[in-house]
Amino acid sequence: MPVSIRGELGPGRDVDAIVELQSHSGIYWRFCDSAYPVESAPPKAPRDGRYHRQGDDGRWYGSSCPIASWAELMRASPNVSVSQWKGDAWSFGYIQVQDLSILDLTDFSTLDQLNLTWEELRSNLWDLTQRLAGMVWAEDEVEGILAPGAPLDGHLILVLRPNVMTGSHFVGKQEMAGQSPPRYLEFLSGSIRRVIAKP
Repeated sequence: MPVSIRGELGPGRDVDAIVELQSHSGIYWRFCDSAYPVESAPPKAPRDGRYHRQGDDGRWYGSSCPIASWAELMRASPNVSVSQWKGDAWSFGYIQVQDLSILDLTDFSTLDQLNLTWEELRSNLWDLTQRLAGMVWAEDEVEGILAPGAPLDGHLILVLRPNVMTGSHFVGKQEMAGQSPPRYLEFLSGSIRRVIAKP
């Protein structure tokens, strides 16, 4: 299904492209505040994210592997300490989705159409990705965005409209909420912070 992506990514970087949406299925992991079940997102975004701005409609973010879900959280929330995620303060698990109509930002031909690079999507240029997201979410046919993950090589993130979870695209979930393993999280956070800190 083709959609029109039009707008400005920045000074002198206009986008005017007809992009083909792709059908996508898969399993994606999420590590988040226990105030929200693993398959849900807040109605309004409480803070900025890579593909939304604070105050926008809430978006669901998941990662293609478990360790990346924790890494993404740490990258997006640098002031979060491991102690804040001990006890019952977290939800961790995965969802399975099928036949989503997504904008595939892992497809280099799509990136060429949108005048974007893989490196830009993995950088801290949130204004650029937020501008792009504003254009994308304006198209009702788009159910999600598939993009390269930022903190770790080789993984992907899936960003969804939360209403996807109430339809036929939502296959199921597995949630593991409760007492977090502090030693594991200490090890994981230290390892990931070292990776993130690399130039």
